[in-house]
Amino acid sequence: MLAVGAVLAAASALAPFFTGRGWVLPVALAGLAGGLLGWLVTWRRLPGWSLAPVGLVVLVVGQLYGLHAAQTRYGLPGAPALRATVDGLLSGWARMLTVTLPADASPDLLALPVGLVAAAAYGAVLLALRTRLVVGVVLPALVVLVACLALTAGRDAWALVPTVALLATALLLVLVRANRASTDDGASLADARAVGVDLAAQRRHSTAGRVLIGLPGAAAVVALAGLGASALPVADGSSRADPRAVYAPPVQVDQGLSPLVQVRPQLTDPPVPLYRVRVRSEGDPAAVDRVRLAALDRFDGALWTQGGRFVLAGSALPHTTTYASGAGTVRADVEVLTGGSLFLPVVGEPVGLTGTAAALDAASGTLVRADTDAGSGATSYTVTGLVADLDGVQDAGPAPGDPGLLALPDAPAWVAEQADDARAAGATPWAQLDALAATLRARSYDPEGLPGHSYGALERLLRAEDPVPGYAEQHASAFAVVARALGYPARVAVGYRLDPARAVDGVVDVASSDVHAWPEVLLDGYGWVAFEPTDVTNTVDAPRPDEPEVPQVAPDDAVAQPTQADDAADNSASEVGGVLARVVRTGVLVVVGVVLGLLLLAAGVVAAKAARRSRRRTRGTPARRVAAAWREACDVLREQGVPVALARTPLEVARTARVGTGPASAAGDAVAELATLVTAAVCGPAEPTDATARRAWAHAAEVRRRAASRVPLPRRVLAAVDPRTLRGPRTRGAPAPEVAPPGRDAPRAEAPVPVGAQDGAGRAG
Repeated sequence: MLAVGAVLAAASALAPFFTGRGWVLPVALAGLAGGLLGWLVTWRRLPGWSLAPVGLVVLVVGQLYGLHAAQTRYGLPGAPALRATVDGLLSGWARMLTVTLPADASPDLLALPVGLVAAAAYGAVLLALRTRLVVGVVLPALVVLVACLALTAGRDAWALVPTVALLATALLLVLVRANRASTDDGASLADARAVGVDLAAQRRHSTAGRVLIGLPGAAAVVALAGLGASALPVADGSSRADPRAVYAPPVQVDQGLSPLVQVRPQLTDPPVPLYRVRVRSEGDPAAVDRVRLAALDRFDGALWTQGGRFVLAGSALPHTTTYASGAGTVRADVEVLTGGSLFLPVVGEPVGLTGTAAALDAASGTLVRADTDAGSGATSYTVTGLVADLDGVQDAGPAPGDPGLLALPDAPAWVAEQADDARAAGATPWAQLDALAATLRARSYDPEGLPGHSYGALERLLRAEDPVPGYAEQHASAFAVVARALGYPARVAVGYRLDPARAVDGVVDVASSDVHAWPEVLLDGYGWVAFEPTDVTNTVDAPRPDEPEVPQVAPDDAVAQPTQADDAADNSASEVGGVLARVVRTGVLVVVGVVLGLLLLAAGVVAAKAARRSRRRTRGTPARRVAAAWREACDVLREQGVPVALARTPLEVARTARVGTGPASAAGDAVAELATLVTAAVCGPAEPTDATARRAWAHAAEVRRRAASRVPLPRRVLAAVDPRTLRGPRTRGAPAPEVAPPGRDAPRAEAPVPVGAQDGAGRAG
């Protein structure tokens, strides 16, 4: 139970990943089920080679009926359920790296945590019941903790409580394991019965003593660790390496154009119904007069584009803004009437979404359809946003942020001149920005003006002698460019105006002619604040004289044209290629992970054998070390495929080895000499000396060398990583009689008897 408790304590670090507590029950049940399975396979004494297949089968079945039972037909797994189960096991990690946090506890996102916790609990119980590892039993829980910290790195959450809980459980587990190892070292249950020792009672008394003494110490260590971490937050979670930064998300938004260049065609073409929007807020719904479609935060001198990274979104959307004067909650019920755009309208800073699958760029608060299919048709959803209370905004300054929000590549000289004029208009940031908006708002508005928002297009709007009337595209772009020159983080937003006068029962019909663009500035304590530099009522008085196209416009318009859809064959090939690439990438990662896991397991087995050999050679009395040398030699013979019967004495084993073939015959002489030594040490009247113990271990080393010389290299490698001898042989026969061997006095009766059925003492070494 302590091993399972350590795994579950580590899994609690996953809390920042999910919304609510719906994930707790599946993960906890997975841990308990994995621990129960480990106890069952130990109780049934299944062979070592069957442990991994049994665990894998139970894991798949548990995932199938625990997470995807709704896709079965009358309890029988069909193709959809099996496909979802396998996909979750193979690709669950990828989905967890491509969703916004916190995420909903859906089956595809629970696949990895459930599988990881179940496997860790299974492995922890096996290590506890089938090995004598002390600290190593905590390794599965540490793996779970590291995985959970990596998955939640994007939340900057401090996992102090889960870490302290894991530390406390691990220390208690180590206390119990250390007691078991000390009372079982070098003497099996059969040995204890042979000399009349109640080993179980010794363990109980030792456990009670160790726990009574060790618990206060463990509690003190945990308390000091927790207090130290709180006082010195050297690892508070704010700078953890985030695997999301190196994993490419599956949602790629590539429209081939900037949404800003679509403003003019919508203004001049016949209106097309696009959305129905109902706004519900804590205040006056009329205060929300627009919905945002996209926020463009990258400017290269010719085009405003979106530079964000889209990841799959759940019902709770991440937000980081701290509002100085608070923020109101606004809910917008949006019905999309046409599937002509990937972008989904939002209000304010979006913090919640229900009704549709979407992907989010958390930096800009832009939502797109999750399937990235512009022709996916109509849909309905509800988006919740935070709208800042602007009380005191007049004293706000620019917020620190991404340097890209200030970038103006190759800015011409007139940009700095316009910035100087705006700076002279006020002493505070708000006064300067408000004056800049008023200056632009006073210029004429022409929805049929020349398109483009490059430096050249903006100069036509701002030049003093003969300004060319523009529309929202140029006004919003000019404001954002000058604001950046002033040192304020700025971007251009594209969306649609909501006219309350057209509302029917609170629902506003939005048409393409309602398209609009406006600038937003990032102010400290208020988030992105919208400004209005365009007066749509200040239209030109007379038709604008025909003007030749300015060369700068052509590149803008050319870049802005939407890319034509590929033919069906190209789309199909691209889709199949993408799927195959993902399958191959996932398969390679799985294979690499399995290989690395096997290599680590093999290295652990080799290290455990080396530690056991050192412990056998150095601990205990000379008689005990001689007996341990015999157990080591028997383990070597078993690893090389030589059967060593439990019912035979050492001399009988030696005679059988001499007349055998292969590794047994090669090591026959060394086995015979070692058998003579161990028989004399156990049954002789005199206590063996240290020199006798050293000679016995020299014979054991000779057995290892000679036995390995008769087998090929692959067989020697397999023998080195064979974990079965770590557990030792078991006998199902009747227990040895509880009498001391003849010829031994009472003090010598405690020595192990490495003959016959007592050869199982190798389990204690």
